[in-house]
Amino acid sequence: MRIADFWEIFKMLFKRFRRKKIQKSKPYLVILDPGHGGGKTGAISRDGAVKEKDVVLNIAQMIVERAESLGDLPFEIHLTRQTDVHVSLSARCGYANKTFVHYNFGKETGTVRAYRKAVFVSIHCNARHPTGKHGLEIETFFHSLSMNSIALAGTMLNSLIDYARMFVLPVFNRGAKVGKTWSSRLQRMVYYYVIKHTVMPSAILELGFLTDDEEAKLLNSHPAQIIFARAIIDGLKNYFEAKEKI
Repeated sequence: MRIADFWEIFKMLFKRFRRKKIQKSKPYLVILDPGHGGGKTGAISRDGAVKEKDVVLNIAQMIVERAESLGDLPFEIHLTRQTDVHVSLSARCGYANKTFVHYNFGKETGTVRAYRKAVFVSIHCNARHPTGKHGLEIETFFHSLSMNSIALAGTMLNSLIDYARMFVLPVFNRGAKVGKTWSSRLQRMVYYYVIKHTVMPSAILELGFLTDDEEAKLLNSHPAQIIFARAIIDGLKNYFEAKEKI
C-alpha cells in the first residue's frame, strides 16, 4: 500500500473520531466541589453526629446521579472528590483549571466567551455560635471582580431559597455576598481561596448551620439532601440558560 493511501485512511479515521468526540461532548462543564473531607470534617453538629464533609458529599453524589438519570442536561459534572478524602484547596483549584483546559481541547482560556463554558461550585454547611434564630439560613459567596461569578452566586441562591421553602423550618435568605475573610497572616481581607484561584466563574454555597440542632437534623436527612441536589441542578440550568440569551 502506498504512503498516500495510508494518509487517506488516517484522515478518514481522524475525521470519524473527531466527529464522535464532538457529538458526545456537552456545551458546558460544572466542577462540583464537596467541601472538606478526610480529617478535615468542617462544621459539626453539637452532638457530634453530623459532619459537614459527609452532608456535602452526599448532596454532590445525588447531583451526579440525578444528572445522569435526566440525561438531557447541557452540562457535564466533575467532582473534586468522590469519597471521604482530604483534598487541599490548591489541588481542588488545580483540578478544576486543568479539567477546564482539557475540556476545551487545549484552547486558550482567559476570554469571557471561554469562561462561560464552565463554572466552579463549592458546597458547604455553616457553623457559628448560637444566636437563637429559628430557621434554615442560606447564603452564597462570589468574587466581586467577576460579573459572571456574581450572576452565578445570585442564581444559585435564588434556586436554593425557592426549593428550601418546601421545608418545615422557616427559611432565611442571608444573601449573595463578596467571598472574603480576614487573614491574620496578611493582616487584611482576602478572597476565599477557591473563588480566587479558579479561572472560571465560581461560587460558594452555604446550605445552613450544622451547629443549630434543627438545621443539623434537616441537613442530615435524605429527603432534604435530595431537595438541595435538585435546587443546585436547577440553579445551574438557569445560569447557563441565561448566558445563552446574551
